[in-house]
Amino acid sequence: MTNPKQTIAYLDELQQLGFTNEAYWRVHHFREKNKRDTINAHRAYCEETGALREGDNNARVQERLALLLKYYKAYHSGKPTAFPELADAIYLLIPPLPF
Repeated sequence: MTNPKQTIAYLDELQQLGFTNEAYWRVHHFREKNKRDTINAHRAYCEETGALREGDNNARVQERLALLLKYYKAYHSGKPTAFPELADAIYLLIPPLPF
C-alpha cells in the first residue's frame, strides 16, 4: 500500500514551485476521459482515503508527481512554465491503467 499523505506532500512542494492545475491535469489519469482534474480535488481525495493500492492509477499519479518534482529540480528549477511539458513527458513514462 502507498501512503496518500505523500501525494499531498508532493503537491505542496510542487505548488510552492509554481505548479498549477494547467500542469496537474496532465499527470492525472482522468485525462484519458478528457477531464481536467484539479489539485484541490485530488488533494481532497488523498485526505479522505487511507491508502492507495500499489500500482493503481492513484499510486501512479503519486509516482508521476515524485518524478516530476525530481526532474523539475534537476533540470528546470526556477522555470514553472516547464511544468506542462514535463508533466506530459512523465505521463508517457508512467501510463495509466485502462479504465
